[in-house]
Amino acid sequence: MRQRIFFLGIVIILIGCSMNKASYIGTGAVIGGGAGYGIHENEKEAMIGGLAGGIAGAVVGDMQTKKINKKMQEAYEEGYTQAQADVAIEYWDQNTGRPKETRGKPKLKRVKVEEQEVNGVRYKEHYEYIEVYP
Repeated sequence: MRQRIFFLGIVIILIGCSMNKASYIGTGAVIGGGAGYGIHENEKEAMIGGLAGGIAGAVVGDMQTKKINKKMQEAYEEGYTQAQADVAIEYWDQNTGRPKETRGKPKLKRVKVEEQEVNGVRYKEHYEYIEVYP
């Protein structure tokens, strides 16, 4: 009996299932087979329990695999977007001649704005600060 359950587990693993899914199938088959044998100590019910546990394990394995694949796809897309941004920043820095160590470190420069009138509004002379990248 144990040889049959062991052989069934090996066959399921060798079919080509992913390791995650195979572990769910194997665990379900072992638990189902053990429960079937433990209830009536009958080999036939142990095999039926193992089969039912294997099917339940396959269903749970599919659900887990889809959940993991969804998370991996989201992480891939986020990383891909960040990589595109990093490449664009690097390209910009290379083509503008700005050194890497000054990236993101603007200096503030005080600029005097003369008195002026714009659209009928009179502005007094004042100072403003602008960001200057070296």
